[in-house]
Parts: sequence; structure tokens; C-alpha cells
Amino acid sequence: MRKRIIMISLICILSAAVIMIISAVGRGRKPYKDLEAVQIVSAAVQLSPPDRTIQITEIRELADLLKDVVIYNEDNSYTEYSGQAVIFTLVMADGTQTDIIAYNPFLVIDGVGYKTKYEPCEALNHYANMLLEQAEADTMWDRIPMVRVNNKLYYDTGRESTVGGRCGNMDGEITSTVDGTEIPMEDNQSNFGCGFGYQYGADDTIEIYMNEKWIVFEYREESE
Repeated sequence: MRKRIIMISLICILSAAVIMIISAVGRGRKPYKDLEAVQIVSAAVQLSPPDRTIQITEIRELADLLKDVVIYNEDNSYTEYSGQAVIFTLVMADGTQTDIIAYNPFLVIDGVGYKTKYEPCEALNHYANMLLEQAEADTMWDRIPMVRVNNKLYYDTGRESTVGGRCGNMDGEITSTVDGTEIPMEDNQSNFGCGFGYQYGADDTIEIYMNEKWIVFEYREESE
């Protein structure tokens, strides 16, 4: 009778242990639950596609998203999937570097894949794509300084004129301006300010006097 009681007790203990293990596996774990922004020296994200890398400046937001990440059992079958992967590269204060790939339904940490909870992983993917949209918007709205003279667009070359013995009379003046994101549409109009005098230069250029320097602008055919 006593042996039977001991046997039943052992079975109960083993059953409880199995239930606890299964329950723990089902709950998963948060590998970055104690991560703080101050522990991250720098961070970047690569999105593939479109194979674009962006430097992350708001480290705290990234750290908060990583805290919510949940991983389950190890699973490297992510190599059989196709879709967009976002790769976060973190350089830590202790000198180490870690790569975290959000690739729903997987999270890959330094080359080891895990099944992951959908929502936190999707939040990381959304965050990376939001950074991409912001970067593309910034690029789209950055235009080179330009001016329209005699219905022709002249673009800043970044070069300072080397002309010596210059005549003191101006050939014209920039009298109006548009926003730096726009293309000038009227004669003597620029997208960087007004009140600057200019002279015609050689080889279809004009030279504009700005900040006590003569800057060379060259004619190019309009692409828009």
C-alpha cells in the first residue's frame, strides 16, 4: 500500500512538472525585458527588401519595443520563408554587438531563430517601415539650390568662382523665392532666398553673389 502511495505521488509530481514545463513553453519568455535605452550606444535597421539601412536616433522607442518581444521554442525554419526582414543591429555599452531580425512569425537573435509572439514582432516591423517612410520623405523633399533666369533653370554646383577682375555691374537680381522643396517657376526666382545679384558666366553658367562669395550655378535641362 505504501509503495502504491509513493508511486502515485511520484506520478503526480512528474505530471505537475510536465504541466509546468508545457505552461512555461506556452507562455514564452522576454529576452529583452530588462533592456534599457542607456545600454545601447547606437542602433541601425536594415530593411530587405528594399535593402535600405537607416540609423536610429530614438533609441528609447526601440528599447521599449524590444522589451515587449516574446520568444518561444527555438526554430530555424525561418530560412524556408519569404518576405520582408528587418534587421536591427545594436551596439551595446559593454562593447558587444547583437543582430535582431524581426521576420514574423520568427525572431532571429544573432543567427538563432525562435517562434515569436505575433503582435510585438509586427510592431517592430511596423516601426522599421515607419523609419523607412520618414527617410524617403526627407530624401524626396531635399532639393538642390536652383534659380530660374530667362526661363532656364540653373543649379548650384557647390563651386566658388575663380573669375578675377570682375565688372562691378550686376546682370540681374533674384527678386522672389519659393520653398526649398519646390522648383522655381518664374524668372529671377530661386528656392533659397532673394536679394542676391548675379552675373552671366562662361559655358552657360551664372554666378551669384552670396555671403561675400561668387557661387557658380550651371544650366541643366529640367527633369520634372
